[in-house]
Amino acid sequence: MDQPDRAIHIATDIRAYEGYVPEDWGEKTIGPIPAGTVLERLLLDLGMSWRSASYTAQMPATAIRVMHAAAVGRSSFVTPDSSIVAFSEKIIGTLVQRVPELTENGPLRAKLMAELTTISVEFRDRAAAVKNEFPIGPIWAEFIVETTFQISLWASQRVAYVAFYNAYEAFIVDCLKVGTGLSSIRSTDKKVFNEALRSGLAKDISGPCWSHHEINIARLIRHALSHNGGRETQDLKKQKHGVKLIGEELQIVPEDIHKMLRRLRNAVEEIVSVTKDDPKFIAPAARLPEFQEDDE
Repeated sequence: MDQPDRAIHIATDIRAYEGYVPEDWGEKTIGPIPAGTVLERLLLDLGMSWRSASYTAQMPATAIRVMHAAAVGRSSFVTPDSSIVAFSEKIIGTLVQRVPELTENGPLRAKLMAELTTISVEFRDRAAAVKNEFPIGPIWAEFIVETTFQISLWASQRVAYVAFYNAYEAFIVDCLKVGTGLSSIRSTDKKVFNEALRSGLAKDISGPCWSHHEINIARLIRHALSHNGGRETQDLKKQKHGVKLIGEELQIVPEDIHKMLRRLRNAVEEIVSVTKDDPKFIAPAARLPEFQEDDE
């Protein structure tokens, strides 16, 4: 396949494909929660889902970084003295077979062996002294023009966007189930769900954790990616979502995900602040009730 079936847009800077979930986020957010509690279990589930989505979003760029690391490692390899001696011995052994006179001339063989080893070490040390630069840029530049690689970047961001948002929604729904004691809550059942947001926890979280315009936009984008072929829905067209379009098709790039995650992390931290002292949430995780599976 020389050309994609349709036009796509991707971020071309490899640095964009990193940092989706800050390395210290788990330690700061989950670390202070008592171990083995309901809240910790819910946060660990969210953290695992987000980490998995992060790896998916990073994978194409990670592959290039691995190639680069291998090239750097190979260029910095220094042949150990033992290998040089073994190599010299093999050369002398081959010479003895081809030049029979060396068989009877032990001193000459020893001198040849010593000189060959010295010369090899000198070449090795000179080569090691040369600083070989292997910037990652040229490797990335070769791949970024390949159609198959472009599609992998494009698709990875779409998949990750949906996964990140779905994990958040599952987290907030499960928290509401714990708070209300209901075994089944669906975000599509607006009457029950909105009431749970307002009164299911110790504080009304509907504003910062659900109806905030950035979360609403993320929800609409997730819906478009999952159920409308990645094209703008009528509801999404009414919003200033900021995602680049080609025709009506959303072009998700890393910054779109970073923007969503900044808002979702704030929402998670708000939920944690509301639930961290609630007896239902600091109860042993073994007492976490079995929830009914909820369809979107």
